[in-house]
Amino acid sequence: MPAYDYQCECGEVIERTYPMTKQPKKVKCPVCGKMAKKAFSMPSIKCVYSYYERSAGNPRATRGRGH
Repeated sequence: MPAYDYQCECGEVIERTYPMTKQPKKVKCPVCGKMAKKAFSMPSIKCVYSYYERSAGNPRATRGRGH
């Protein structure tokens, strides 16, 4: 399940995990009790093979891509 960040007016950042289909737009802040809005967070993306590995002839860099 993905983790979502929520930021409250008091400055508290809350992280919760929900299924993608059931993520609420607001959650209750544990510090002040107000409703915290969903905050934008950067997705974590991992590049498995770099351009250098493909150009250096790494055979695993193109595995399964029909090259």
